[in-house]
This record gives sequence, C-alpha cells and structure tokens, in this order.
Amino acid sequence: MNRGVRVDGATVRRLRKAKGMSQQRLAASAGIAERTVRNAEKGQVLESHIAGYLAVALEVPVNEIVAERAAPSRSARLKALIRKVSSLYMNAVLSDGSQSFVELIHPKIEWNCCAAPDQSFSGCFVGLNQLQNHLRLASRWWEQYAAGASDLSIRRMDAEGEMVYFLLSGKVRSESGQFVEIWQTFICRFDDDLLISVDQSLGVISQALTSSKRTATDN
Repeated sequence: MNRGVRVDGATVRRLRKAKGMSQQRLAASAGIAERTVRNAEKGQVLESHIAGYLAVALEVPVNEIVAERAAPSRSARLKALIRKVSSLYMNAVLSDGSQSFVELIHPKIEWNCCAAPDQSFSGCFVGLNQLQNHLRLASRWWEQYAAGASDLSIRRMDAEGEMVYFLLSGKVRSESGQFVEIWQTFICRFDDDLLISVDQSLGVISQALTSSKRTATDN
C-alpha cells in the first residue's frame, strides 16, 4: 500500500515555472489530474507514487519535492504495533529473542497472564525483571510445541483509543506427536509506542489424536 507524503508546494511551483510549464501541462506530462497538481502546490498530502510521477515530469529526485512523510493513520499505526508485539513476543518465548521484545516494554510494565494449561507462568508481573521471569517460564512451557508453534497467526485484531486487542491461534504438534489447538488473547495498552500493560490469556481449545492413530484411522 502506498504511503502518503507531504509535497513541498513552493518547490513544485518553482520547478514548474522554471520549465515554463502550466499546471495543465505538468499534469499531462505526469499523467495525473490538474487538480492534483494544484493540491501539490498547496503542500497537501499525496500518495507516494503520485509524488513520484510529479518528480519524473519535473526531472528531479522525488526527495527534492517531498517536505515530509505523512504520519501513518492511527489504525495503521496500531495494526503495525500489533504485528510487532505478536511476532516479537512469540520469538521471545520460542527462540530466546527477549532482547528485541524488551525494547518495546515500558520500565513500569504490568503484565497479567492467565495460562490455563500451566499456571507456572500465570500471575501479575510488574517491571522488566519480573517480565523476564515470565518469559523464561513461558519459554519452558512452549518448548513442547516449538516444532510448530510458529504456525500461530493473528486471527482477529481491534483497537480502541490507545488499547489494542488481538487473538493468536493455531494448531501445533507436541513432542509426543499430539496435535493441540492453542489460543492466546492480548489486551495491550501503550504509552506512545511502549507497552505499559498487557492482559494475556492462553488456553488449549481442542486436542486431536496422535499422528500415528490419525494415520491408522485414515487408513
């Protein structure tokens, strides 16, 4: 998806006039509407590929006519945070990649976890040191599913204010060959882009036969 950029209107106008071009002629050369040229010269936000067309027509690098990258929308920002939190959290518990995840965490983090399959990593963890302990305990539990836990994916996401919700779920196989379907929900609150609090729930919602028994049944 193209991101928005704010065009430097004065620069576009100066370059157009230096080439002796009218707004209509510049629009025709760039393959865009004349109204878009007028908007560009007012310094409005354009899609990045439109700014690129203008730059080509004016024969300058696109950075020369871009004043600033437009800030992503609130919805896009929160969705990006959800993807980042989900991937880095799972990486922390599956691959000991906790350092990258901790960089997202506010020093006064409050992490509430209710893990139905194993209460060892349930509880309220306050501060970075306690969160690291939660990650270690969770990592031990996830070891039995490490072979397929990367198959968990975001099934649903939503946002309200600076609070986001998402659901991770998927079917994984344990070391014993059993298939289980695991879900995790996260309700996250942010201070800027740092996690200030998380309410996490985890559970097993179904269990299938072992792979050997399934094969026998299929036959």
